[in-house]
Amino acid sequence: FVPPVGTGTWTVQFTPNESHISGSAVTTTATITKSKVNVKAKKVVEYKGFKAKLKATVKSNGKNVNEGKVQFKINGKKYNVNVKNGVATKKLKLKKIKKYKYTAKYLGNANLYKSKVSKAKAIMKKRQKVKITFKKPVVYTGQTKKIVVKIKSRGKYVKGGWLFIKSKVGVDKVKVIVCNFNKSFIGFCLISKIAVLITLC
Repeated sequence: FVPPVGTGTWTVQFTPNESHISGSAVTTTATITKSKVNVKAKKVVEYKGFKAKLKATVKSNGKNVNEGKVQFKINGKKYNVNVKNGVATKKLKLKKIKKYKYTAKYLGNANLYKSKVSKAKAIMKKRQKVKITFKKPVVYTGQTKKIVVKIKSRGKYVKGGWLFIKSKVGVDKVKVIVCNFNKSFIGFCLISKIAVLITLC
């Protein structure tokens, strides 16, 4: 028996579904009640300058909820977000570097009860400065030479992120721009010139 959508008391009639079976129909009632909902707010860690993503999972009877709204509350402001596949998220910019406290609760609807409030933290971290260095080699025409770029922050090598290298050939030198991109670190660019000796034929 698959009940209709919505709570209430419904009249249900059972009749034989096989042509070779005869029998009278049986009528009864079925009462559908609201289900309880469990909400779990998740810890958020982000870096200043990027939007923090508040997140909450929503389940009822062990299954993902796919209806209704979750209300997030942070810094005295409320945000109502639709639930999809058992998850509700809200992106917002938090200006200060600190630990924020936020809450999440399911608002309920015709089929589901309101949930209890779930608490979590949204931590905004400071991005660290980096230093980029590399030696300037002399490269002859047609020669290939390896250039080692070092990226450090507070005396330690940076792990992860992306390195962007752009070059532009001049009359006798190559202009090189080296930049580091990483959420944990502030992007730093180094503009330098590597000497290229040109041999005339």
